[in-house]
Amino acid sequence: MRFAPKRLQGNINLSLIGLLAFFAIWYFAAIAQLIPKQFLPMPHEVVTKLIDLTQNPFAGHVLHEHMASSLQRFALGFGLAALVGVPIGLMMGWFGWLDDIVSPLFDGLRFIAPVAWVPFAALWFGTGAGGPTLIILRARFHPA
Repeated sequence: MRFAPKRLQGNINLSLIGLLAFFAIWYFAAIAQLIPKQFLPMPHEVVTKLIDLTQNPFAGHVLHEHMASSLQRFALGFGLAALVGVPIGLMMGWFGWLDDIVSPLFDGLRFIAPVAWVPFAALWFGTGAGGPTLIILRARFHPA
């Protein structure tokens, strides 16, 4: 236990080195224009734009309002997945006959990527909160 602080300090140092290396590579790649500026702006331009988005509305809202809306959709989708998935999982464990019925459906749907459900979500629930919530629900619901 007495060596833990040294190991922790070493991990912090390696993390800082990695972070500095990331920003150095980003900065020099942007200066050298290895990637067009529209795809890889300078780091200070990103920070400036971030500050601007926290003060000036974009699409009617500032950044933290957009983030709150996204977090709300995530929480709703995750909550619904837990609300439906946990009881179904428990019942599948208790009742073998239910597992025999439901498992083939889950096995068939498991290999469809959640992003493939986007067109269906948009058709069924529109592009408001319902579609993204369905995608999150689908991504969190299926068994691993």
